[in-house]
Amino acid sequence: LFQRLMSQFTDELHEQLRLIENQQPFAQFFEINEQQGTECSGILLAQKQQSLFYLNVPVMGKSLQDGFRGYISHEDTIQDFNGEVTCTKISKLTNLPEIFVISLNRFEYDSLQRQMISKKNELTIPMVLSKSDLKPLLYDGNTAIDQYELIAIVMHHGSTPSVGDYTA
Repeated sequence: LFQRLMSQFTDELHEQLRLIENQQPFAQFFEINEQQGTECSGILLAQKQQSLFYLNVPVMGKSLQDGFRGYISHEDTIQDFNGEVTCTKISKLTNLPEIFVISLNRFEYDSLQRQMISKKNELTIPMVLSKSDLKPLLYDGNTAIDQYELIAIVMHHGSTPSVGDYTA
């Protein structure tokens, strides 16, 4: 639901900015370019690049940096004809936008219960993200952005991703 809401918001904002002359394109404010790769048993299987307007970070550990580590690299075990294979998905950003929107993913799929479950751990969110905080996310480690200041938090209150309310 949040992803659909953000998508609708960004699409509408983009259209409104197009109507106003002398405005920078919407992408210059929010666009994040991501490079992904999937490696299984030491073999690079796939690579792709995509544009995002917000970063969907998993809630892990107790800090935003823990979530960044989970975003950058996570492992999945899959079944193939030869048994189980561990694959690693690696994601890095090739740029940072002027306005950096981070969505904290507090739900994960529980295959035994066959439903999304909420993560209840507390998370420390800094008021300022410095260049060194963001360096692990970046493909080449460089950014022209010195820091980001927190300007808003939107929270979901509900038992599942599709039930509940958002407050700011």
